[in-house]
Amino acid sequence: MKTWSGRAAVDLESELLDRQIVDPDGNAVGKVDDIAFDRDESGALRVSGLIVGPAALRAHLPPWFRIPLGMALGAGDRRSRTRQVPLAAVRKVDSAVHITADAARQAASPAEKWLRDTVIRRIPGSDHAS
Repeated sequence: MKTWSGRAAVDLESELLDRQIVDPDGNAVGKVDDIAFDRDESGALRVSGLIVGPAALRAHLPPWFRIPLGMALGAGDRRSRTRQVPLAAVRKVDSAVHITADAARQAASPAEKWLRDTVIRRIPGSDHAS
């Protein structure tokens, strides 16, 4: 994983947010929609994981909009749930965030999987895309 130790500051927005998350084979799993934090024993904030999924957006919206949006998206629907990739599962950060196979299975978006399996794979030459 990219090391940030020894740096006075890390711009998590430019270094992580909206980056593509890929599995060990380079397949897209989703995008980093938000960042999860925990406090360590000294009270300092530490990145604990990457949040994936469209439901991550809801936490940043005002309640008057969040509640109807959740109902419209099907808040209990498996496809709209937020998923978290533990920071320990991140192997490398470059133009994409590379994660372990196990974390990829947990974080994979059902909607993206359906799109890839049902639509993209039917496109001639899609297996040769770079």
